[in-house]
Amino acid sequence: SNSDRYSMNYWKIEFNDLPSLGQYYDSNTEIRIRTMTVRDVKYLATFNKSNAITITNELLQRCLKLKHLKFEDILLADREYLLFWLRTNTFIRSSGYQIKIPECPTCKNSIEQEVKLNSFKTDYIKSKSDTCFLDGLNIAIPLKHPTIKDLKDARLVENDEFLDLALYIDTDNSLQDKVKFIMNLQGMDFVNLKYTIDQMKCGMHKTIQVKCPICGEITDVKLIVADENMFTHTSIKEILELITRIAKYANLQITDDWPWMEVEIEQEIVNKMIKDENTETQKEIAKAKSQANAHTPSTSSVKHPRI
Repeated sequence: SNSDRYSMNYWKIEFNDLPSLGQYYDSNTEIRIRTMTVRDVKYLATFNKSNAITITNELLQRCLKLKHLKFEDILLADREYLLFWLRTNTFIRSSGYQIKIPECPTCKNSIEQEVKLNSFKTDYIKSKSDTCFLDGLNIAIPLKHPTIKDLKDARLVENDEFLDLALYIDTDNSLQDKVKFIMNLQGMDFVNLKYTIDQMKCGMHKTIQVKCPICGEITDVKLIVADENMFTHTSIKEILELITRIAKYANLQITDDWPWMEVEIEQEIVNKMIKDENTETQKEIAKAKSQANAHTPSTSSVKHPRI
C-alpha cells in the first residue's frame, strides 16, 4: 500500500545538531523525523493565530518518532529546530524567509532578499539550569530551559512580551502568575532577570545581516519567528487545484500519504511539460504557416524577361 511505501522515510536527528545538544534527554533517546505529507499540508490550511501552537504541535508530533522521550519533554529550542527542519525539507519552493526592507538607511533603495534557513546560526546550550538572585526582593529565582509542556497555558497569557521570560522560571506557579510577577519587578531586578535568562538561551539566532545590493550597507534584521508564520499558508482550494493539474497532465493519482516534497517536484515537471508542449505547438504553427506560404502563388509582380 501507499502508506507502506513512505513508512521508512524517517531521518535520525543527531544530538549535536540540536541547540540543547540532547543534554536534557536520556542517552538512549532517539529522535527521528519525516517530512510532511499531503494530509499534513491540508491540515495546515486550517491554521490561524489562535490555534497556531496547537496545530503546530500536532503536526510536529505526527512527523516524529521518539524513543525514550515524551513529546512534551522536548525543549522549546529543540522544537523550533525541528520545525525549521520540517519547513526546509517539506517545501522546496518556499524554504526560506522573504525579507523586505522598505529603504536602505544609506541609499534609500528598497531591498528584498530570501534568507535560506541554513544561514541561521545556532547558539548551543551552556548550562542546564541557573538561579537568578533578585536584590530588591532578596530572593533567588530558580530557572530552567522550557519544554513543550510549558507551552500549554501560553494561549491564556495576555502579555506576550513577558511570556518568553516567564517560561524560564522554574516554580510551580501558573504561567499567568509568573508573567504578573515579572511585570511587577523593580527596574534592576527586571534587568538582572532578563540578562540571566538571555545568557541561558539556546536556539537559532534570529538576527540576520542583509547587505544592500546597491551601496553595500549592512543592516541587521531581526526576524519574528513564531508558530503563526512558521509555514507557508496554502488554502485547500490551491492544494486541490495543484493535485488535479498533476493528475491531468502526468496521469498520477496523488493520495494523502504522498510526501508534499514529491508533489512540488511533480508540479515542476508538469510545468515544464506544459511549457515544452506550448513551445512545440508554437513551432508546429510556425511550420504550418511557412508551408502554407510556400504553396501560395506569389503575388509580387515580377516581370518575366521576354526571350
